[in-house]
Amino acid sequence: MKVSNIGLIGTRVYGIAVVALMKKSFPGIIGVTAIAVTNPVRFKAASEDLNVPNERCFIDYNVLLALDDVDAVIVATPDFAHVHPSVRALQAGKYVYCEKAMATTIEDANSMVQAAKSSGKFLYAGHNMRFMSALAKVNELIKVGEIGNVKMVWDRRF
Repeated sequence: MKVSNIGLIGTRVYGIAVVALMKKSFPGIIGVTAIAVTNPVRFKAASEDLNVPNERCFIDYNVLLALDDVDAVIVATPDFAHVHPSVRALQAGKYVYCEKAMATTIEDANSMVQAAKSSGKFLYAGHNMRFMSALAKVNELIKVGEIGNVKMVWDRRF
């Protein structure tokens, strides 16, 4: 099976968590091969944390998007900054996994959806908390009937 090469744009906590989950869930199938991050402090740490060589780490995400061997990107920038890298990635023919909130305005969200439609590539707005171990356990208990007939679940993190 072909290995999917992932580019990470931004290094917010959830982006790193999604990368870790993908690598664990699909060992040998998913690999992070390039990173774009503007924060110099995070640049070195991300390179080391994700075992990506320095020559595959960029300040400008457009350089990452020009790489032919990157199949998809994870957009892990601050919420207000999701639209431009997501749209550019879709225009570059990459699949996009974007942290939630997908966008901070309706116009930005519509731009992202239109770019996905035009490119024929998937745009996925991640709801990564569903994969957290505690919530996965609650879901498992609900499915086997251990908890009962659940009508609603509310979760709050501090």
